[in-house]
Amino acid sequence: MKQRGIFEKVPGSGVSGVRYVDTQGRYRREKGGTKSAAIMLYRKRKTEALQGRKLPEKLRRGAKPTLKQFSERFLEVVLTRSAAKPRTIEFYEQQTT
Repeated sequence: MKQRGIFEKVPGSGVSGVRYVDTQGRYRREKGGTKSAAIMLYRKRKTEALQGRKLPEKLRRGAKPTLKQFSERFLEVVLTRSAAKPRTIEFYEQQTT
């Protein structure tokens, strides 16, 4: 019998997953392992959604960086990449002279 919210990734592989809707209305997919483990995971996620828990522990993300942290990291990456791969003609002219 077909179980609601349970799918097999590759038919015949024995690797199952779950698909459910969280409290925010987003569709989520997770790997569940065997079919029985996937059924238990599906029931757990549906219970959490009914209780109003926002996200499972595994899907929570850390704190977002501040604008200052983001801009510092951005400048660091841009400056190191531009120093590693110069693209101006003037740079090459300076190297040859």
